[in-house]
Amino acid sequence: LLATVCRYFMNPISNETLNELIAFLENDSVSAIPEQVVDYYLERTGVVTTDPTVKQIVGLAAQKFISDILGDAKHHYEKRQTALRNASAPDVQPPTQCTLTPEDLSLALRERGINVRKPEYYL
Repeated sequence: LLATVCRYFMNPISNETLNELIAFLENDSVSAIPEQVVDYYLERTGVVTTDPTVKQIVGLAAQKFISDILGDAKHHYEKRQTALRNASAPDVQPPTQCTLTPEDLSLALRERGINVRKPEYYL
């Protein structure tokens, strides 16, 4: 689903492609972000719309953004694990599951211009 939608967002959209995207959203689309969450954030930012297609596109764009950040965080995790493995014991097998850490997530967000810091009272 996400790959199909990403194909539409990567290039300028012609009217024909836009019609294909709308047809896809009407028939096959299921976003991981609930419509109520999209409604809440659209309303909170001052966007008023009753068009369900607009809400679906915003939800899918948010889903892609989150997916990209998580992919980058996983990449940081893998780099960190490789460095640890090379420094300590190169013959140790890597773990089969990844653990999302605040450090990896913070690095991935920082690459996109989002600075995440702990509040002063947690330091």
